[in-house]
Amino acid sequence: MYAGMKVNWHEVLMPKTSAASSDDSLPLFLCVFSSDKGTEKITEYTQEDWEAMYGSDADFFRYGQPLIQVHRILEAGGRVMGKRIVAPDATMANLIITAEITSAQENKTDAAGNPLYIDSTGKETTTVTDTPATTTFAKIKYATSTVENVKTYDEVVEKAKAMKTDSVFPLFVICDNGRGKSIKKVRIEPDYATSRRMTYMMYKIDSIEDTTKVESQRFSIYPNAVATINGQKRNMLLTTRTMNQLIVSATDFTDAFIAKLAEVTGYTADELYGFDPLFGCTLKGKQMDTIRLDDTGIDINNEYGMSLMSGSNGKFGDAPFAGETCSDDWADEAVKFFSGEFSNEIFDLDQYKIDFCFDANYPTKVKNAIVSLANFREDFFYFRDLGLDINTLEDIEPLFDMGSGWNLSCFVADYMSVYDVIDSFSHKEIRVTMMYDLAPLIVNHYNTNIAAPVAGEFNNFIITDAVEGTLNIIPRVTPDVDQKQILDDLHVNFVNLTSDRMLAVQSTYTSQDHMGPLSFINNVLVTQRVIKAIRRYVPTIRFMLMEPDATDFSKYKDLIQDNVISRYDQFFKSITLVYTKDDVQTANKIFNASLYCYYRDFPQAEIFDVFAVEGSPSTNPIPGVTTESSNS
Repeated sequence: MYAGMKVNWHEVLMPKTSAASSDDSLPLFLCVFSSDKGTEKITEYTQEDWEAMYGSDADFFRYGQPLIQVHRILEAGGRVMGKRIVAPDATMANLIITAEITSAQENKTDAAGNPLYIDSTGKETTTVTDTPATTTFAKIKYATSTVENVKTYDEVVEKAKAMKTDSVFPLFVICDNGRGKSIKKVRIEPDYATSRRMTYMMYKIDSIEDTTKVESQRFSIYPNAVATINGQKRNMLLTTRTMNQLIVSATDFTDAFIAKLAEVTGYTADELYGFDPLFGCTLKGKQMDTIRLDDTGIDINNEYGMSLMSGSNGKFGDAPFAGETCSDDWADEAVKFFSGEFSNEIFDLDQYKIDFCFDANYPTKVKNAIVSLANFREDFFYFRDLGLDINTLEDIEPLFDMGSGWNLSCFVADYMSVYDVIDSFSHKEIRVTMMYDLAPLIVNHYNTNIAAPVAGEFNNFIITDAVEGTLNIIPRVTPDVDQKQILDDLHVNFVNLTSDRMLAVQSTYTSQDHMGPLSFINNVLVTQRVIKAIRRYVPTIRFMLMEPDATDFSKYKDLIQDNVISRYDQFFKSITLVYTKDDVQTANKIFNASLYCYYRDFPQAEIFDVFAVEGSPSTNPIPGVTTESSNS
């Protein structure tokens, strides 16, 4: 067997008889969404990271519940492993900056501005002769261009390479960090304040949105430029990893650009790297005589920036998830992500230790793709809503009919409640599924007592954002029908009004179709947490040598028990790791152990028997209860 850890889940059906570990990180939520900007790469974010990449705003009417839900998770203190969904035919906004170098001449003048001439002895003079005294300099003319209908940075680079001539040098290739329409601009400015104390020139590249500089990074075109940043040495060349908001780099033609300048000016390449060759100045910002900028060209230091062009949203348009409605095209791309078609990284249990995935009014085909992923990985829990169109019990029951395609699993829980909230971004009333509130609530639950039921006022599963009177269904118990029992039998979770007119989550079932320990969300969550802790730990001891006289791997078991399992005792009635010695497996260097989890109980319902007793406690005492205590 290859180096790795395999987990087999077993449910043992038997009669029923605090604080998170300090070294556990914050919960990680798997999220898909669309937005105005941002990378398409699968990336992990805290709130600070997220806002640096995607901004602090969210438009429900263009991007629906998925985007605003990400904000709520991050604001609650969770982490997000996010994937921005874009249309397959979306194109990337881009910009190529080229420099054209020509040799130019101008007449010389003396200090008073009088023209100079060459006399018969070859000397300069103010006396008019037939030969004006001239000086030769290099003229740099900057221009910008864009490549249409491209989807990747590499495509733009290839187009830029083809623009190289003897006098034209494509210097910088700049792309947005993801496909789609772009409002981004870029500016390159000299940094004389820093460079005047150095032996080579430093520049700044700025990412501008509207009139706001959102990101700025220093760089150099000197090949050996190395600076110490935050105590670490870093090469200062411009690479695709330099910025968050842009994919940008200097091309391979920088040396050729410098060589051409050297040819025209008479300087060596090394000497030119000791100046500011892009703007024709010294390291202190003084204009050189031998290098001039052509003012008919583009000003790459324009304070308003140079616009990235040719980006488009493709068939998604500007609103792929318009409020309550998700386009089929968007759903298809989301399915590709959850099914691993975008990247099979999503199946990597070691690289991505996901804790939760929350629905956000996704179409059924997206929901099914998430269930498949959850069943494959087995290490994260999917909180699934039933959509916004659930208004009666009759809307729910067909979903669970045989052959409906509604997939059930112990790693999935179903929630039917829908209501209106006031959107914190637009300040308008919008309709959402209860995942909108449940997702941020689970963050605190994860950090306080993940073994507790995901329900009830006691565990703070109270919905406070719902606009009064907008809840889709309040299950009723009537002489004709017990709606709560029907939902209970279907393992559909819901909220109900408390005596204080609050909405509290009233059940904590997984969607599996039989009853057992894994029918309760909290039991699955706490077990997944232990497994992830083991998965984090065992690579640190894997390949360790056993004692010379060891005939089994019992020491391996002891290390896992002491360093992982013991930390989670508080969450279980009992949790036991049992090493199963198997000589064949030992010979094949496989450690096999069983984890036995006994879960803590909780009251979900109450039954009170009321006895109307004739007489008094003294004449008809309650069996087992003294007269004194009977009044209490």
